[in-house]
Amino acid sequence: FGVCGGAAGTGGRVIHSLDLSCQDGADDALLLAMAGSTAGTDSGPVGLAHLRDLTLDYCERVTDMGIGALRRLRQLETVSLRATGATDEGVLALCDTAHGSWPALRELCLDGCGRVGDAGVVALAEIAPNLSSVDLSRLEGLSDVGAAALGRLSPRLRSVALDGCVGVTARGCSSLVRGCRQLAEISLAEMLIGDEAVAEIVASCGLTLTFLDLSECPITDLAIAALSGHTALSGHTARIVSRFAPALPPGAASGAVGVRGAPCPSLTRLRLHGCRQLTDAAVHAAVASLPELEELGLEGCARITPAAVAAARRARPLLCVDLPALGPAASRGVKAEMG
Repeated sequence: FGVCGGAAGTGGRVIHSLDLSCQDGADDALLLAMAGSTAGTDSGPVGLAHLRDLTLDYCERVTDMGIGALRRLRQLETVSLRATGATDEGVLALCDTAHGSWPALRELCLDGCGRVGDAGVVALAEIAPNLSSVDLSRLEGLSDVGAAALGRLSPRLRSVALDGCVGVTARGCSSLVRGCRQLAEISLAEMLIGDEAVAEIVASCGLTLTFLDLSECPITDLAIAALSGHTALSGHTARIVSRFAPALPPGAASGAVGVRGAPCPSLTRLRLHGCRQLTDAAVHAAVASLPELEELGLEGCARITPAAVAAARRARPLLCVDLPALGPAASRGVKAEMG
């Protein structure tokens, strides 16, 4: 495990950062002892009253009892509980308002805590007004209710991950991004959202967006049209994208706009792995109209051809493009296209 700290004035150690990931000894009893050690100031051989960062990833023996005990550690700024035994009950205990609000909390990860749902997320949003980063991936009980609570109560969010949260629909995503207009990193992989949800993201957060993961989402070229402000995909596509024009920055949906009119001028990483409906037109639009794009993930995009990948690399030599699953023959085709 990892420990980061300094010397305490009483001769003991003051711990600022503690990483117990994958430790068999990390269980409820340990967390209860940790929380108890903060009853005074820096009592005991190891003082935890100054603990700022706590990571308990993959500690399967950590359950609601131990998580609830952490409510005493209101000085914590970063908490990661990835794949622990947390449920709504534990998160509600963690957010017990008898111990005051939690303004110090900035980053929280509950990825893989499948039994945490709306109740826990709403409670966290209510008690931690300064959240800037939250990972709620694979929360089976999360729905539009929890997503909307984040949008309503966490306006300072800069990073959010909802990968695999199939209970959150386009409506929930819209509520989230409309309330959190400073979002720079958004990960929505394996969610059941489509083109109009992407257009809403662009309208609300396009100017601040730097990272977007839409892998395995049922999007089409229309979504990339909204991201790039590029409507010259097809006559049908242009007509549909024009519905988004009032919500986009001026000039963003007025044709094949150039770099200066891009609605996402700071987007550097775009992951579209497994988006099987995307075609070459989407690649051309992204490369032409996302000026800061450095990474384009296309693995599993079966309709994208070697010619489109080669053209993207010629147009942007420094752009990292993950190849679709093209097979040996197609891969040779990419190399041939590149010369």
